[in-house]
Amino acid sequence: MDDKLSQDVEMMRGDWMCLKCNFLNFSRNIRCLKCQEDGPKGAAGDVEMKKGDWTCPECNFMNFSRNIRCLKCKAEGPKRVSAAEVEMKKGDWNCPQFEFMNFASNRKCLRCREPRPKRQLNPGEWECPS
Repeated sequence: MDDKLSQDVEMMRGDWMCLKCNFLNFSRNIRCLKCQEDGPKGAAGDVEMKKGDWTCPECNFMNFSRNIRCLKCKAEGPKRVSAAEVEMKKGDWNCPQFEFMNFASNRKCLRCREPRPKRQLNPGEWECPS
């Protein structure tokens, strides 16, 4: 791992410097990403995990929800929920290409960047032109 990565990053609350190799680690890391030395007591314990974030059962690395594999050991992440299993709110839409669920406010699919398709009207429905 390149020391340059550690030099150009601004330290945030909870981040820590490895006492063995001086690598700057994010607060969520329980071990140094460069040399695998254990972090300070309490490292990663006070890090707030956001909805969908997950801890790898293989190496205890905290991963963001967008990661489908662990960034550290490449172990498979938790099972993903399909768009069909998520309760959609009014105006939310599924990308026809990938079945990716997008929020009503998204004008483009967040996965493939294709524009939101025009809504298909059922017989008897109408849409007020804006």
